[in-house]
Amino acid sequence: MKALIIATGKSNKPKDEPFFLTQLLGLPLIERVIRTAKQTGVDEFVVVVDYSDKKKLKLDERKIGAKITYVDIENRECERGDGIFVLRAKEFLNEKFVVLRADLVFDYRILKGLINLNIKSAVVLAVERKKLSPEGVIQRITISLKNHQRPAVVFL
Repeated sequence: MKALIIATGKSNKPKDEPFFLTQLLGLPLIERVIRTAKQTGVDEFVVVVDYSDKKKLKLDERKIGAKITYVDIENRECERGDGIFVLRAKEFLNEKFVVLRADLVFDYRILKGLINLNIKSAVVLAVERKKLSPEGVIQRITISLKNHQRPAVVFL
């Protein structure tokens, strides 16, 4: 399975460092996102990144154990919203895929629950909502999907 990772946006740190390079327990956030997604069976990643940030991104495919394809995007395009990233990467997304943010760390059980849902033709949008346990999130997703043939949005 593939994942599209949106790696855009700047932090408030000096030198305008990208958010996704912020270190968390010794690893950049983007690498944490990739390693977490790998726990769910995702083995190929398409990373949409501003071409000026791409040179700062040093992901070792062999060390991580996954194929990583980069799609360049110009900074001015980033303001058009996340849909533009999917359009830019569409040639690499010819199968079921998930869209992840490079700077949003999550529990692998949430993604695994979404991937394992038995839906054939639907779009599931998971939106962060505070104070829910990962188990509760998965239960709510399952209940929501059982009541709809073609769900469009699932709130977490």
